[in-house]
Amino acid sequence: MRCGRQHQDAAHRRILSQSRRTRCDVLLLILNFRYARPFLSDDSFEFVFERKPNRAEPSWSESRKRQGARGGIDPGKTAAKRLLAPNQMKRESDWCRDIGSLYESPGGRRPEPPLGPSANADVRLTNLEAAVADRDVSVTPWPGASRTDPEVLDCLKEMGLNLLSLSNNHALDLGEAGLRATIEEVDRRGFAHAGTGSNLAAATAPGFLDTLAGRIALIGMASGAGQLTPDTWATAGRSGVNFLELRADGTLNPGHTGPILQAVRDAARQASGVIVYQPNHYWGEARGSGMPPGRVKSVDRFDTPQWQVEWAHQLIDAGATIYVGHGDTALHAVEIHKGRPILYGLGNFIFESSNPLDTYGPLTFMSAVAHVEFIGGGLTALSFQPIVLSLNDAGSAPRGTPYLAEGGEAQAILTRLADLSRRYGTEIRIEGETGSVVMGKGR
Repeated sequence: MRCGRQHQDAAHRRILSQSRRTRCDVLLLILNFRYARPFLSDDSFEFVFERKPNRAEPSWSESRKRQGARGGIDPGKTAAKRLLAPNQMKRESDWCRDIGSLYESPGGRRPEPPLGPSANADVRLTNLEAAVADRDVSVTPWPGASRTDPEVLDCLKEMGLNLLSLSNNHALDLGEAGLRATIEEVDRRGFAHAGTGSNLAAATAPGFLDTLAGRIALIGMASGAGQLTPDTWATAGRSGVNFLELRADGTLNPGHTGPILQAVRDAARQASGVIVYQPNHYWGEARGSGMPPGRVKSVDRFDTPQWQVEWAHQLIDAGATIYVGHGDTALHAVEIHKGRPILYGLGNFIFESSNPLDTYGPLTFMSAVAHVEFIGGGLTALSFQPIVLSLNDAGSAPRGTPYLAEGGEAQAILTRLADLSRRYGTEIRIEGETGSVVMGKGR
C-alpha cells in the first residue's frame, strides 16, 4: 500500500490526536560500515548501509545540500555509505506524515530535520514504540493507551524504513493480543525486527536484514518503565518483551543477561554487523526537588549508571558492533570499548510532548546526531553534529522539531558531550560546530 498524500493525512490526523497525550522522542544515528572483504564488488564492501547516490534524492536533500554552506549537513559530500537510524517513531508522532510527505510535496511547507530518511540507504532502523492492531482485532489496552492503525506502518515503509526494534515500554499497550497483532502487521509488510516475540527465544533472537552490502543483525531489549511489569516479560511459555531486569540489589538478572549475550554471540557468527539497542527507564530514585514546578524528580537519569556501563562492555565483548542506549531524554557519554563505540544516550532528534516544557528540562531540547564509520571491522571515525529542538509550534513544524545548532549553542552541546565522555577515556575534539572522537584514545 502506498502511503499517498490522502492516506498520510488521514493517518496524521489520527496519530496527532494521540500525540498530545504523552511524549514522543526520536533519535537519529548514522553508521558507516566499510569491510575489507568484498561481498559482491569493490563497492559492496563499503558495507551497509547506503549505496552511493545513483538516482534522484528527495527534495529535502537538495535543501540540505544548499544549507551545507551555512554549516548544514551535505549528503552529497559523503562518500561512505550511511545507515540512518531514527531510533524511535512512537505511535503518537505525526512525523510519519511530516517526514514521509517530503518525498511527495515539493511545494508543501514541511518541517525539514537536518537529517532524515535517505533514498539510497540499504538499512534504516527505527524503534517502533507502538502497539499496532486493526480495528477488528480484539485487544486489551493498557489504561490510557490507544490503538495504532496499521497504516502507520505503511507510512514508515514508504519512508524506506526496513528494520524495526519492537522492544520498548509501549510494546504491550494493547496486551498480548496487541503484541501478536503488531508482529503480524510488521511481518506482513516485510520489515525485519527484533525485541518481542511469542516466547523468550523469539523475543531474544536477533532480527536479520539481508542487503546487497551484507547481513545486519539487530538485538533489542528494554529495561525499567512502569508499563513493563513482570507479566509483560517474555518467558518460555508467554509472549512479551525481551526484558532486562535490574534487581533490587543493583545487579542484573542472570536469567535475562545469559540469553541476551548468547543471542549476540550467535548474531556475530551470522552477520557482518550487530546492532544492540536498549531503552532504559531505570532512572533512579525520585530524589530531586521537582522544581521548577512539575520537573521530573529523577535527577540521577542524567548520569549513566555503572551497571549499564558494565553491561555495554559485556555486549561488545560478546560480539556487538555498536551499543546504542536510550530512555532518558538527555545526551549521555560516548565510550570506545575495544575499538567499538558505545553511545550511552543520544537524547532526542524529535521530541513532541503534551507535558509542560519544564517536565524534562532544557537538556531535552539539546542533542546531537552521531556519524560512525567502520573499516575492516574497526572503528575509524566517530563524529557528532549538535542540534537544538524548537520550543514552540511554528505552523507545520511542531514543538520538538530539530534544527542544526549554531554558535554558542553548538559549543555548549559539544562541550557537555566532551566533558561527559572524558570520564570514560574518550577525547572529543571540537572544531567549529562538529565534535570528533580522537581515535586511539579510548579504552
